[in-house]
Amino acid sequence: FWMKRNGWNQNLIAVILENSPIYGFSVRRNSSTDALIAYVNNSTVTSSGIVPNNSWCHVALTRQGSGLNLYLSGNLNSNLTISPNTGQLRSNEVLVVGTESVYGGVGASPYPYIGCIDELRIWNYARTQSEISTNMNNQITSAAGLVCYLTFDS
Repeated sequence: FWMKRNGWNQNLIAVILENSPIYGFSVRRNSSTDALIAYVNNSTVTSSGIVPNNSWCHVALTRQGSGLNLYLSGNLNSNLTISPNTGQLRSNEVLVVGTESVYGGVGASPYPYIGCIDELRIWNYARTQSEISTNMNNQITSAAGLVCYLTFDS
């Protein structure tokens, strides 16, 4: 997905969140360093450096086997080795963009994301760095493995 932040709220903000008590993923702000933190099924990977204010940045998160990788603007930024048995993301979870969710349904968050989000894509396989960097500037409306595609053009 693409993000352009226009500041941060004081608390940890969910940029994107698919959420349940056990499974899910989210990309949030580290409140002490302003880095991005990506959570996948209770494992975390933190970006080295921050996403600058008022500038578009492409963010991609992949998980394959024991590797959790965070890409910023097509480049591998940070990675983590995790247990390969941390569970699968489930398709019946609530997908929330730009705010936090309450388990079992969307709740009102006092700390919404401040900025823009565009081109959210969820794939059913881990994209390679080459696939990410080659296609991050291309609009892909359908492709093998693309299970969710959201634009925020209107």
